[in-house]
Amino acid sequence: MFRATIQDKLTIGSAITDMRIRKGFTKRELAKAIGAEEHTIGRWENGTRSPRMSDFEKILAACDAQMCIVHF
Repeated sequence: MFRATIQDKLTIGSAITDMRIRKGFTKRELAKAIGAEEHTIGRWENGTRSPRMSDFEKILAACDAQMCIVHF
């Protein structure tokens, strides 16, 4: 299972990109796995859009990842 560690500021987009690449998915493959459009994945990754929580949970599941939220 993939587990991201955060050392500095990590954006949702960079987390999605990192999980996707670590899993070996193209944007098209991740989009198909979660029922989204390829351009939507690109928008999430470049930060012009943010995924709904339900979509982010699908990404986590598709990439065998877990979410951990830490507040300072």
